[in-house]
Amino acid sequence: MRPSSGDASLDIDFGSQMERLPEVKLEDINVSGVAPRGPKGSNGPTKLFVGGLSWDTEGEQLKAAFGRFGALREATVVTDRDTGRSRGFGFVTYENPADAAAAAREMNGAELDGRTLRVNPADRG
Repeated sequence: MRPSSGDASLDIDFGSQMERLPEVKLEDINVSGVAPRGPKGSNGPTKLFVGGLSWDTEGEQLKAAFGRFGALREATVVTDRDTGRSRGFGFVTYENPADAAAAAREMNGAELDGRTLRVNPADRG
């Protein structure tokens, strides 16, 4: 294998035949098998943390409350694995980041089932 003159692709010598390989950028290589996350503000789905939920709030109620801001991929209330009772928080995932931003802005501090909600991006450390 030898680099070609001034070109980022490589020429590989297979005896009498030369095969030209295309340039591969490092960011295009996926080592882990999982597609990397886009940068913040990218066009992919956006997950929001929803805290302060009533123990009586279920996933369908969460979906109804947050669905008015745009297409939801998922709306879940996290439950205790032993009792099945709500742990008082959940997550909603929007297809569109702009819809997620609008929901976070409008629903943070809003009331649902008699409780004041805290809504933040889920990837916030």
